[in-house]
Amino acid sequence: MLSNFRTILVTTLLLLSVVPCLSAEEPSLYDPNRYGLMVIGSNSYSMEETINVVRLAGFASFDYDKIWRHWAPDNLRWKVELNTGLTVNPFVRSMSSLVMIAQLYIVREGWGALKIRPFIEGGVGCSYADFRVRKQGSRSMFNPQFGAGTDFTIADQDLFLIVRQDHFSNGGLKEENRGLNFLSVYIGFYF
Repeated sequence: MLSNFRTILVTTLLLLSVVPCLSAEEPSLYDPNRYGLMVIGSNSYSMEETINVVRLAGFASFDYDKIWRHWAPDNLRWKVELNTGLTVNPFVRSMSSLVMIAQLYIVREGWGALKIRPFIEGGVGCSYADFRVRKQGSRSMFNPQFGAGTDFTIADQDLFLIVRQDHFSNGGLKEENRGLNFLSVYIGFYF
């Protein structure tokens, strides 16, 4: 577990070291479009064996009502995420997902010196895992998820931290439909 944390920490520090090169100006929560990168560390729960996953993801975030063409609160965003990575325990296999997330900011302006802006989010996507656990049924799965997080600013760079519950299952398309449940931590930046 400690080596997984070190891997996530080193990857995050490497990503954050390129931030000054990518950000020409400070992004705003209400910009029409925002883009970013993140590192994801996940640990399974409610299973016989623990599965640890490390993923890298890119995303685009849009003003919700500009995508869906109906009224929405100013603080509602729509994100599309593409992630890929590897299980690191108990075996090494690939895992990828494409996810759509609705993200609702709790406050309009940031709090304090770090401009903390908490949010809640939830969405669904599709996933492919290059492995199957007993009674999983399919490598192609649906990926509903929900979580909470916060944006914050350090040295004029917008960063974020998210904790999500990720569920992977085939949604009953196969008779065997054992789900995989993960608690995931997302760390990243906007550029």
